[in-house]
Amino acid sequence: MLSEHLSGKKRIYIDVKKELGSRNSFRMVETDPIAPTDSDTPSETQNYTEKQDTEHIEDASPAGEAKHSSEQVEQAKQSADHIEHAKLSTEHVENAADPTAVLGDTSVFKKVSSHPESLEAGHVTTLTAKQSHHLKFHRSLAIACQCQAFYVSHIVSRDVIGPALGAGILQFNHITVDQYEWTETALYFPYAFLAIPFAFLFLKVNIRIWFAVEMFCWGLCICLLGVCHNYAGLVADRVIMGVCMNFCLPAVLHVIFQWHGRYEAQFVFACAWGAAWFMVPLFTLIAIALGLIHDKKPGWSWQFFVTGICGCIQTPLIWRLLPDYFWSQKWIKKHGQDGYEFFKQFTEDDYAGGNPVEPTETPLEGLLLAAKDPIVWTCSVLGLFTYHGLDCCYALLMSPTLMSVGKTSAIAQLICWTMIVFGCFWTVVQGWCSFKLRVNYPFLLMNYLFTIIGWALILCKPGDRNPWIKFGGGWFVIPNTMAAFVVVACWLGSNIQGRHRRLMSFAIFAMVSDTFAIIALRTFIAREAPQYHRGCWIAMGFTIACVVLSTVLRGALGWKNRSNTDGFIYLL
Repeated sequence: MLSEHLSGKKRIYIDVKKELGSRNSFRMVETDPIAPTDSDTPSETQNYTEKQDTEHIEDASPAGEAKHSSEQVEQAKQSADHIEHAKLSTEHVENAADPTAVLGDTSVFKKVSSHPESLEAGHVTTLTAKQSHHLKFHRSLAIACQCQAFYVSHIVSRDVIGPALGAGILQFNHITVDQYEWTETALYFPYAFLAIPFAFLFLKVNIRIWFAVEMFCWGLCICLLGVCHNYAGLVADRVIMGVCMNFCLPAVLHVIFQWHGRYEAQFVFACAWGAAWFMVPLFTLIAIALGLIHDKKPGWSWQFFVTGICGCIQTPLIWRLLPDYFWSQKWIKKHGQDGYEFFKQFTEDDYAGGNPVEPTETPLEGLLLAAKDPIVWTCSVLGLFTYHGLDCCYALLMSPTLMSVGKTSAIAQLICWTMIVFGCFWTVVQGWCSFKLRVNYPFLLMNYLFTIIGWALILCKPGDRNPWIKFGGGWFVIPNTMAAFVVVACWLGSNIQGRHRRLMSFAIFAMVSDTFAIIALRTFIAREAPQYHRGCWIAMGFTIACVVLSTVLRGALGWKNRSNTDGFIYLL
């Protein structure tokens, strides 16, 4: 009897151990398979086992065997349920490797994360203030420097044909002044009107590849321009260059706004724009020096060769150093999911949630929305009139004015550089103030009023007798139009929600504003130099129109803010 009792007690103890093993295995499966919880510590398991052993020893009497048998049946049933639940939990963990089981859309999952386990478990770490500042600074430095280098090459390659006029391009190719002006103008037709078709292509290409290929193509076209020896060849080459260069401005604006949100982007674009224009007179001086070369090839050919080679050499640097978008696999692999979440949050919050990483509108829908938006067209016209004033005063007016008082073309460019240097400083300061104060219209109005004063000095009768008065007017026009163009472009980008819609808005903006040269080269005629009365009066009228348009836009945006119900506040 005693032996049977002890054997029964042993069997009960073995059953308890088996049941405890199944419970512990279920507990390990039910919790996070990556990190065991605190409930699985050995001390608690041991205490639980000892407690159960004591209970079963007390119940091991003959009187308690019947009671324990019924409890064993109930516990066996519970154990079977636990095993079934554990099986389901194991299947869930196995299926978690499939992103569609957690996130639904595989394309979104692949686009925004290389760490599926962190997204499933919701483990997103938060950057410290020091880490976020470090990450933002290095990102802005990389983007601003590469965009500045890209835009410098763009402006110099586009306008290097200007210094070629003094290097004998007319005499060597037997073309007239009118033919030379049409050669300059030929670039701007595809340069302006192909921006929208290229926007759709831009969305399908990696930004580093786009920037690098575009720069290499226009560098090659510039090199080939040096071997063109007739009017038809010059025009054809300039048209092809216009095709290669047409999407530069929208691409730069789009990349900066994708990374920086609606406020900080203005300061970054101001730095890139100002630094690019700072380098333009330097390259112009180099081009003038190259124009003096007469070794086998004429000087104007060397201008094109050196400019084109410099653009091609910069290509691998742009491809290597320009960062990808923060939602790309490469970025997340380098900086982690926390880096992605950081940029995602503040670029979306800046637009009151209307700027998701995965756009809600298709590119075609974005184009239609942009084309129906009066803000887009108003800013585009403002950009056209502003860029027209900058180009006319710097490229077409100041050099002939200084040369009329006996200065050489090189000295004239060196003197004009002083205005550009001040314009760079003025642009960056306004960009910083607009970023911090989150307001644009007061700076824009100030710029246009100073520009009107400048054109008045250029057009006044004493200015016709004293070219230095015209030069003084240039100090009002060039720095203020440089700063105003940045404000106008960023005013547009700051008030458009949706990434595709904003890109298409920038494409329309470039399409309209890039026609400035077509108007300028047809109104500032060479035979009217150095006074250019007709062209200057047109520029003055454009500036007055800018005052009116910007004031109307400011009033319309203020009215939208007062009647707005979706939480988005337009930048005034």
